[in-house]
Amino acid sequence: TEAQAVTASAAVAVCRAVKRLCGLDLGIKWVNDLYYNGKKVCGILTEGIMDMESRTIGTIILGIGLNFREPETDFPDEIQSIAGTLFDKKNAAVTRNQMVAEILNRFYLLYPDLAKRSYLDEYRKRCFVLGEQVTFPQGNETIEAKAIAIDNDGGLVVALPNGETKTLTFGEISIKIKKERRKII
Repeated sequence: TEAQAVTASAAVAVCRAVKRLCGLDLGIKWVNDLYYNGKKVCGILTEGIMDMESRTIGTIILGIGLNFREPETDFPDEIQSIAGTLFDKKNAAVTRNQMVAEILNRFYLLYPDLAKRSYLDEYRKRCFVLGEQVTFPQGNETIEAKAIAIDNDGGLVVALPNGETKTLTFGEISIKIKKERRKII
């Protein structure tokens, strides 16, 4: 769950950095995607390297991909309707270096207290999937459920149609966002 904590805290750090430097509020799609105006502007990937002697994660590698500015030749057709950026092609109020520094500063403020999970309240507030119908793969099936909570380890708690709950700790979910909600995310 430490890799999950790093991912969630990094999401909060990016949101805080973008808010401070750009004045933009990003939404979080559990677990690792950040959205602005209904489009994905950031993806976060956390990989753990196992220490075979202790059978614990010995090293965590964190990658953050942030669409800073629109590409000169636009996004490819297949992602044009879902990919977003912080700035248009020419106008950027801040530099990439400023953004990287601010993200790192925000992350390193959160990192010493990962075990306390102090970032989770903000993560929950920014997570726009809560209360929505989501789908996720399970084996050969696609399961539909309602996202109801983020647990204290950053897992997504879903209510299944049969009344049971399940906690997702990793993986990809899909969500259909109502058009009126898309404008605020």
